[in-house]
Amino acid sequence: SPIRKKRPASPPHEEVLADNPDIAVIVMFRSRFNEAFPAKMSHLGPQDIEKGIVDPLPSPLVDSLLCALLSLVLNRKKPIERGQYTRALEEAIQTQKHQWPRAWNGINPLHGNNSFKTMNPQERLILLKTLVIWSLHSSEAISAIIKESYKQARKEQDLNQPLSVQPWGTDGDKRRYWLIEGQDDTNFRLYRESNPALVKHTWRSMAGNIEELRVVAQKLAEDGSQAGRRLSQQIINAIPRFEATEEKRKRREYRLARKAQFTRPDPGFSLYEGRTRGKRMRYTFSDEEDEGSDATSARRSTRQSGRVTPSDGLKPTVTASGRQVRSRVGGLYGESLLSGQAAEGLSPGPSGEYERSDGSEGPVRSGGRATRSGGPYVPTNGYAKSRKHIDTYNSVDEMDDEEEATSSGGEWDGGDDEDERDDAADDEDKDDEDSNGEIFEEEPGKGSLIVTLCYRK
Repeated sequence: SPIRKKRPASPPHEEVLADNPDIAVIVMFRSRFNEAFPAKMSHLGPQDIEKGIVDPLPSPLVDSLLCALLSLVLNRKKPIERGQYTRALEEAIQTQKHQWPRAWNGINPLHGNNSFKTMNPQERLILLKTLVIWSLHSSEAISAIIKESYKQARKEQDLNQPLSVQPWGTDGDKRRYWLIEGQDDTNFRLYRESNPALVKHTWRSMAGNIEELRVVAQKLAEDGSQAGRRLSQQIINAIPRFEATEEKRKRREYRLARKAQFTRPDPGFSLYEGRTRGKRMRYTFSDEEDEGSDATSARRSTRQSGRVTPSDGLKPTVTASGRQVRSRVGGLYGESLLSGQAAEGLSPGPSGEYERSDGSEGPVRSGGRATRSGGPYVPTNGYAKSRKHIDTYNSVDEMDDEEEATSSGGEWDGGDDEDERDDAADDEDKDDEDSNGEIFEEEPGKGSLIVTLCYRK
């Protein structure tokens, strides 16, 4: 076989949070001992832990993991709720004082006012890994799982044990590559560990997505060693599986994002208002209104209850309480209208301008109701006007009209119509004579409406 070329020196590498080996320990412990964790607890990937411990407040996933680990260390049957783990954490640290990690230097990490929320990302990782180690030693549930798994005969490096974590492969320099991923289509990360036989030991993150994984596979193919080519082929064969899990993860994240849009963090800021019984709802919105819930607002609608137009000045106005207010027949308050202006806004009823159902025209009483009888008509000025007949008028026709009105349900004016007409004629004759002695008479003729003025000598 040809002599393998010497590998060039690696470029300088700056340590980042993803290079911390504690993340791999926590993820694989959660994946291997899934039976010991609550059934509703979500699975974790390396990226989930990295994002959950960087924020000032730990993410809900990290809080759930902390509570589950405390329950395992303290052997509690009842799970610890999120946000209420302070006393349980203090108890776990005090009971495991003989197994404190060297990084604490013999000082309780909760001394003073410190808590898990005030720790930095490195301190949080150290605490989570310490709880994992304590669970392997003192948890009854973890011990039962281990005993059940190791009932069969052990082989070298536990290759036949499903709880063990084995490297994915090696390269020409005997550097080992570890594939760390959780269950339920979580994210993955490929780590590279230096040769265990060397004094200086390193642990680095090589790939966190599919594109970076293809680059690593290309470099391993060019390594020139049989182990490197074998590992490169394994990575290429696993890429379709990673693509399928990534597609499922994106769909799940989309569903969770859509579901989060319907949550109600505060009253009045969600898509739906929820309970509306006994609340006054408004269905008109304006940009000038303050933001808030329609149900909690005390502002009333500014829409008018009646459809009022300039031409409906004489129609009754309906108030909000249901009371009808008739408008004044006149101008504004304290303003008097002229005789011509007062008649402009009147309805056709009082002015006598209407059309009957039979096509003929007739007067209307003061109430606006058309009558078919020959009763007197009282105009708006208060003076009664006598009704004169034309020369061809026949009294028999009048009697027929009265009988027809009575039979049809019309109004009957009584039997003193002739006397009232005579009195009205006498009053009119007296009124026709003014202070100057002028007399208004109608010109005799066949129903003529021409009026002439006659002066007395």
